[in-house]
Amino acid sequence: MSENQNTQFGNGYDSVSGVETITGKRKGKKAAVIGGITAVAVAGGCASAYAFSDTVKNQVKLRTMKPEKYYAWICENNASEIAKKASADYEKSAQKIKNGMGINYNIGFEVSDALKEQAKSMADGDEELLSLIENAKSINLDFNGTMGNAGMNYNIGALFNNDKLFTVDYAIDPKTMNISFRCPELAEKWMVIDASSMAEEIIYDENAQKLLDFYGDFIEDPESIITAQQVEDEINKYVGVWNNTTKDVTIEKKETIDIADIQVDYTVAEVPVTADMAKEMASNVINELKNDDIAKGIIVDRLGVDANEFASGLEDALTEISESEGGDDTVTFKTYIDPTGQIRGVSVADSDGEEFKAVIGKDGDQIRGEFSFGEDEAVAVLTATESSDKAYTGKIDVTSEGETITFDFDGIKVVNEELGYAEGTITVNIPATDPLTLVLASDGKSQNMSMDIKVEGTDYGKFTLGFSTTDGGNVTLPDKSNALVLNEDSMSSFTLSDYVAQEDFEKFCADILTKLGFKDVEDKAKMMADGAYGTGSSYEYDDFDEEDFEDDFDEEDFDEEDFDFEEFEDIEEDEEPATTTSNDSSASSSGSGFSFNEEDFKIDIPEVEIPSININQ
Repeated sequence: MSENQNTQFGNGYDSVSGVETITGKRKGKKAAVIGGITAVAVAGGCASAYAFSDTVKNQVKLRTMKPEKYYAWICENNASEIAKKASADYEKSAQKIKNGMGINYNIGFEVSDALKEQAKSMADGDEELLSLIENAKSINLDFNGTMGNAGMNYNIGALFNNDKLFTVDYAIDPKTMNISFRCPELAEKWMVIDASSMAEEIIYDENAQKLLDFYGDFIEDPESIITAQQVEDEINKYVGVWNNTTKDVTIEKKETIDIADIQVDYTVAEVPVTADMAKEMASNVINELKNDDIAKGIIVDRLGVDANEFASGLEDALTEISESEGGDDTVTFKTYIDPTGQIRGVSVADSDGEEFKAVIGKDGDQIRGEFSFGEDEAVAVLTATESSDKAYTGKIDVTSEGETITFDFDGIKVVNEELGYAEGTITVNIPATDPLTLVLASDGKSQNMSMDIKVEGTDYGKFTLGFSTTDGGNVTLPDKSNALVLNEDSMSSFTLSDYVAQEDFEKFCADILTKLGFKDVEDKAKMMADGAYGTGSSYEYDDFDEEDFEDDFDEEDFDEEDFDFEEFEDIEEDEEPATTTSNDSSASSSGSGFSFNEEDFKIDIPEVEIPSININQ
């Protein structure tokens, strides 16, 4: 190392080649330079800290702003974050709809031996049914589809022991709301319900049609209704109404809050909402709505509400608010703010002491939360521990009407934040019942869940659910020209034979019965087809039996000893017989004194509908 080179160690005052040496006479200048550099560094550091540290920024605002201004700043910052998140999510969803999105679900049930045994006990000895029960291992429904701006089409498959029984395809056109469906194993041809032609057959009015049109436009292009930026602007706009109306804000800079078994220090902003303030708030919202081009564009332009009616409706609402009585009640609204300026909870209490409260806090790795509505109506308490890899273990106790349900969770960790996929276990503990444990598993691309169904210690099987989404996909709607279209005219006369021949339906049924393990499937399939097509007979000729019409008359049923003549004794012969007329169809016994009339012998015979007998040749 040369003598002229400055060293990192030692006295550090040696000259550096090419740089003027600062002599003793220039010490004042040197100090000024160092002081200036230090001041700039400190100022820059403070500015950076203010810019990048939410805690520092919040503390500066807290100590320099008036309560109303600070509270408005907190609300705006938090609302802005929410608005940006909502806008980003909306934009992603809109893009997925434009590009198409695949949706996949699987719902399954694995049959346990205990469930089989119980089912067998109810089979009443039916050998085929017993065989079916014994053979059952799993039942599944597969749901696969694509959703895009052209519409939606889906496929649902029913499986028995992982063997597909049948599938159902259906599609929805968001513009016309036509619904198309078919079962490919039964027929390749589509059936289409023409919604527009059947308008009079359903509860329908002009407003309903406008709503359907709006829905169709939204599915086709969500951002043609409202853009992502407009979503963000609308959230911020109406939060601003709250900020501009709040008065008499008080700030408690450091208040210790008990949350379950921990204590946290929060800044608490308290706003007394009087009846007059509530009226002012409602009026301000309506006045904002009057000038809201985004809202009017949806309500008036898209939904078809008359512009004059919309405006007059808002004016009527303003008049009603101004004429309403304010009252003396005051609602106290509290906001709990952490050191970084994040809102961690709110509470709303009325003058009668009824309070809604939701607050969450953290002490080290311990997380606690409370949600309550009233003193005894509903209370939920969160107790959790956070691990170093952001997994959470703990429980949520939900108490209502003196009964507590506990949700225990272990190792809950979000694997895909965008889609919300997670892993871990959740156990539901309900008094007097067996716990139910839900197991979550995810590879980041899909979500799977499973739950063992146990009742009083008996294992009845396992429920499973899996789902995932994929980006991209084309939606193809069926061609109506090659489909069976059901409209207002054709629906009333429609029969199944218009769509598929009976013999094809029989083959379809026979195939399903075979996969289920039944025997004599042809006979069973024919019976099912006869019922579906109305071709079955009420009585078969071969089943006719003369014994069904056997004469059961028995002379002993009319024993002479059972007939009582005593009621006819002691008849006086001098009784004058009843007078008959030519219009009276009664007859009298000569000299008997009795008159006989039709009504005396009238027998009420109940109406009996004689069933028709169809005889198959």
